Amino acid sequence: MSVLTAAGCASQSPRLASVPAPQPAPSASRIAVDSTYVGRVNQTALRRGLQVHWINPPMRRARQD
Repeated sequence: MSVLTAAGCASQSPRLASVPAPQPAPSASRIAVDSTYVGRVNQTALRRGLQVHWINPPMRRARQD
């Protein structure tokens, strides 16, 4: 009976910890309801005789002034 042994391919050298690249500072913005989109959907719904109840309204980033 013959025995076959597979050698691991892992390197024996020590690994250095990888550090993620620094992220740029976020611009001054906040998350707000996308009122333009909500308004268009509500207007279309009213024309069709429907009423929309937003559970999770669409959000967008808005610049802070």
